[in-house]
Amino acid sequence: MKLVEFTKEGLIVEALMKGPLRYKELKEKTRMSDAWLSRKLRDLQNLGVIISKEEKYYLEWGRFREALKHEKIHIARMIAQEIARTYNVVAVILFGSLARNQRKEADIDLLVVTLENNFNPFKIALQMLHRFSVAVDILHIRLDEMLRWFYEPPLILFGILSGYEILYDEGYMRQILKTLKEQILKNWTYIPEKELWLRKELLPHILKPQKNT
Repeated sequence: MKLVEFTKEGLIVEALMKGPLRYKELKEKTRMSDAWLSRKLRDLQNLGVIISKEEKYYLEWGRFREALKHEKIHIARMIAQEIARTYNVVAVILFGSLARNQRKEADIDLLVVTLENNFNPFKIALQMLHRFSVAVDILHIRLDEMLRWFYEPPLILFGILSGYEILYDEGYMRQILKTLKEQILKNWTYIPEKELWLRKELLPHILKPQKNT
């Protein structure tokens, strides 16, 4: 069962993450019919993820965090939305091994782009750890600094372009990354099976077949 993806269960869980709710309040926030809400509440209670007490529904954080361990890609999306709701950001981008192959044991690496400097990645990473019980590495960069990558591409750009997912975008980050990738591919080639970037002039030597001796 997907607890944090955009499912009916996910809507219920997200609503309860902000605090306990009565049935009527939960129905208003999720906009679900009585039939669906009642059914999904029963399912979540059977899993032990939520409990009912004094006519209110509560998220059972211990069981919820245990369940989250198996849904890391969806946790990353929730963290991105939480950051976007709380802070003035331009974009939140997932990169690294989780973005490339979505392995459950992979780390959550996020690139957060803002207009200003008033963003503390270490403090926010600790907040996300406290809330979701999952470690997240946040790389912060201002938009004007990112635009310099067109002239001086840093090593981290190659890591990002190896595989990424835009989790939040004010509207133009997709095009920026697309253009950066097109520019990099003029001189470089990515070999997915080796997770390696090579300059094109080196390809004939690296990929040259070995002669039998």
